[in-house]
This record gives sequence, C-alpha cells and structure tokens, in this order.
Amino acid sequence: MSDLFSNPFEKKPWMYSKPEGNNLSKFWFSEWRKYFLDYCNVNNIHLISKRDLRQRDPFNRLNDPSFNELLNDLRTQKYLVNWGKDNLRVYWRSNQSWSERLYSLSRSMKRDIVYGLDTLADIDPTMLDIPKKDIMEIYQILVDNGKARWVEKEKMILKII
Repeated sequence: MSDLFSNPFEKKPWMYSKPEGNNLSKFWFSEWRKYFLDYCNVNNIHLISKRDLRQRDPFNRLNDPSFNELLNDLRTQKYLVNWGKDNLRVYWRSNQSWSERLYSLSRSMKRDIVYGLDTLADIDPTMLDIPKKDIMEIYQILVDNGKARWVEKEKMILKII
C-alpha cells in the first residue's frame, strides 16, 4: 500500500502530468490508479464530489487534463462511476467483495440476522458510508449466492444462512 502520509510523487514532479509515450502513459495510469484506490480505502471514501477530490493533495497538483484523464481511466476500469450531478462513487472494493466480507464477518460474529443498516455498524462500520443502493445490491448478492435469504426486503432484513 502507498505511504499515504507523504506525497508519493514528491521526488517525481513529472507524475503530475500524463506523459505522452505509450509505455510511460500506462505506468502513469497504473501508479495513479493504485494510489487513488489506496487513498480511498484508507480514508474510507465511497462517495466524493469531483470538486472535493480535486482540492485534496496530491490530486490538486495534477493539471486539469491529467486529472480528467485519470478519472476517465478509473471509470473505464470500473473503479469509479458518476453518482448524481457532480459526485463520484468509488469502488475500491467491489460489491461482490463486500458481500463476501459481510458474510464472513457475520458468520464469525455469529450474527445470523442483518437488520438493515443498523447491524452494519456492529459488523463492519466501514460499510456505513456505502450508498444505500449499493448496500441493497450487496445484500442481493448474498441472496443470489445462497448465503442469505430475505426476511423483509423492504426493511433490508436478511437471514444469513
């Protein structure tokens, strides 16, 4: 994982602009992608406005075209989607992976009923910042995989099997 308490590109000022060459460009995207996902993971960022992201260091050092190309790359790689007018939904962990984590933690804590969002605070507080629409999808993945069944779908109550 990147050292998020220091600037990873401090001694690499060229990293703030996407290079022209194909190999260098691939490396540039790869490094920024890793850093972005680590940054969001460590800071538990699931939703962020484009403006707020743009103001955070080191993203604020990227020139405008490079910043926009990075966001486009993250969208193409399915790590980022537009959410509402100017918000970005960050998938530093897929919904499938969240469902596996929720199932594993629920089983280890012997929590066989998940009551909407309330139980998430006890099972995995990092999930509380995930948008409700994605929480429903995570729950549905558990049901579809035979690891849970709906007790009351409207109230988001699951029985872990």
